[in-house]
Amino acid sequence: MALLWYEGAPPYIRGVESFFVALTCQASLAGISFLVSEPLYPKNYATKPAHKKLWATTVASLIPAIFAPFFAAPGLTQLLREADLSTILLVEANPYLWKALGVSTAHFWFDFLVMAIYFDEFILAMKKPLFLQMMFHHLASGLLWPYAFLTHKCICPVAYFMCTEASNIFLNIRWFFAEHGIQGNLRMAIDVAFFISFSLLRILSLLPALYLTTRIDWPLYFEESSLFQVFLTFFLLVPFCLNLFWYKIIIKSARKALFTASSVPGGTAKNYEGPTTIEKRNYNNASNGQHYPRRSNGKRHYNCDD
Repeated sequence: MALLWYEGAPPYIRGVESFFVALTCQASLAGISFLVSEPLYPKNYATKPAHKKLWATTVASLIPAIFAPFFAAPGLTQLLREADLSTILLVEANPYLWKALGVSTAHFWFDFLVMAIYFDEFILAMKKPLFLQMMFHHLASGLLWPYAFLTHKCICPVAYFMCTEASNIFLNIRWFFAEHGIQGNLRMAIDVAFFISFSLLRILSLLPALYLTTRIDWPLYFEESSLFQVFLTFFLLVPFCLNLFWYKIIIKSARKALFTASSVPGGTAKNYEGPTTIEKRNYNNASNGQHYPRRSNGKRHYNCDD
């Protein structure tokens, strides 16, 4: 451990140190959450025990959502201030970014291992498509991000991705509210905070990122990189495309929520407390292909798609 605290140690030692510290903290927080969160679980968790492990890992994921951007933001700022933009994809990582990498990588591998060990329960809680997506995301990021840092390739984009993790703070809090079915002013405040953070960190930040691509000396980068590294570079487009895809869904959900709020008595979102029990039952019946009665102008009608 003396080497980890030695000031003259190589920068990557900071990454190793933060990896083990973050891994220990996440495992401890997840374990504590699993043991003491029983009074905090939604009532339906009594019939959904698989969701309890998802709850615990979601609590633990607040650590990287907070501390990865905490280290990545000053590291990225220092990188952009000191480096030549034409060779920004070839610069080495500073100690700040190594610390951020350690925190993020610990999260990826902790989540991946827990989901792999209890895969039956996580598939039941998350549904298979989302489960497979998250497994691939954690595995790919857990391998490729350290590879980028060790080879001094594309560290700037990885640092940017770690900064955008800050939007997950409100995303995770929003998930807890959704699990409890909480609506009203507080839920709206969390939704607005998530929308603003996602817009600023993942969407509007694309503009300086696009500008940066015009300053890079691409022939030099391709000359200094292997064919495999050039191939991996194109995968940097995937997170950007996914952010745009998710943002489209967020916008659609926000418009739907505003439209629904304007259609209820009072016409404001703060008066909307979510669907009634009858509305929920009707929606579930409709989604199962059943026809349910509805009332219009005091008369009873039946929905039918035949």
